[in-house]
Amino acid sequence: MPRYTREEINQWKAVFAEMNTDGDRFLTPAEVIAHAKKEGIEMTDEQAKEYIDIMDVNKNGTVEFSEFIKALGERT
Repeated sequence: MPRYTREEINQWKAVFAEMNTDGDRFLTPAEVIAHAKKEGIEMTDEQAKEYIDIMDVNKNGTVEFSEFIKALGERT
């Protein structure tokens, strides 16, 4: 399975950082909603919670970068 290059990882880190508006290194449902809205996508609280739950491997209610990049899948 191909791995992400350092450049690709840095690009995903930039996307994660843009979404993580409070800088705490965790994505919350509120941050997902805000990012979706910025991208012109309407998202409910429930949809954001489901989105987080899909990526949240350790089930702490937030998404760390390692979970974020794993959720994106392997590089093709």
